[in-house]
Amino acid sequence: MLVRGNATVVQLEIKGADILSSAVALTFMVRGIDEIERTMPILNDLQRILSRTVLADAMKTPWTTRTINRRDAYIVHDCVISGATYREAAVVLYGSEIALRDWRTNGIRDRVRRHWLRAQQFISGDYRTFLP
Repeated sequence: MLVRGNATVVQLEIKGADILSSAVALTFMVRGIDEIERTMPILNDLQRILSRTVLADAMKTPWTTRTINRRDAYIVHDCVISGATYREAAVVLYGSEIALRDWRTNGIRDRVRRHWLRAQQFISGDYRTFLP
């Protein structure tokens, strides 16, 4: 499970209870004293994600057209590789009412296709432009 918030992402491995069916109580286990040093930064990140305070840096970063398009490309990519159709990806991005109403008439279908192509471009090497 990925937990995201306050400009941080933590991946948790859940064993046992089905976390999707109802509320569960999570217990974090650190096996061995030597693992505590490795685990503490992750637990600190999790605490930051779950806290109600918003990081000042996250509030300062404006969403631009480019960053919104990139985010939408990632979402469409995740939907498609998970087996969803373009139309289902549009529902995730824009909501069912807008996606179904505007699928053929207002270019939502073409926008989702562009997001998919943008994601493929990024995967095929464009991500390197972000590396130092």
